[in-house]
Amino acid sequence: MRKHGTFIQRYLHWIVLSFFVAFVVFTFIEKQASVESYLMVAPIIFLMVLLQNVFTTYLRRKAITAYLKKNPAMIGNRAMYFKATELVVTIDGKDMSYKYSDFKNLESNKTHYFAFVNEQNAVIIPKRIFKNEEELKSSMKKIQDTIK
Repeated sequence: MRKHGTFIQRYLHWIVLSFFVAFVVFTFIEKQASVESYLMVAPIIFLMVLLQNVFTTYLRRKAITAYLKKNPAMIGNRAMYFKATELVVTIDGKDMSYKYSDFKNLESNKTHYFAFVNEQNAVIIPKRIFKNEEELKSSMKKIQDTIK
């Protein structure tokens, strides 16, 4: 299952509500509703799901942006250094060092690497911090070589 559930799990309430509305409308307004009338619910469901998705995404981004404008210290100055035997992460002048042998797993997506210290905690390494592909590969190789 995905992080926030499957499509049906996330939008089941809209789907059920759409069928209920269609049932009520076609039962009380049209006394002899045909099966085709119930099929008209599909576009309603699609629009409701689309609107909810767009609206909640917009509200979430708006809330996060407003919060960060009020609290700029939440995103402090950050730096990351790959040394011979450790990765040093500096946040607002405070250093945290991780030996390469401390990492248990290394995963990636299009924009980031995730160096896991345990099952739930990871150091997030943005790919954009590297000057070129060669530097990226050599830095990740240091971590990958120590993972058992």
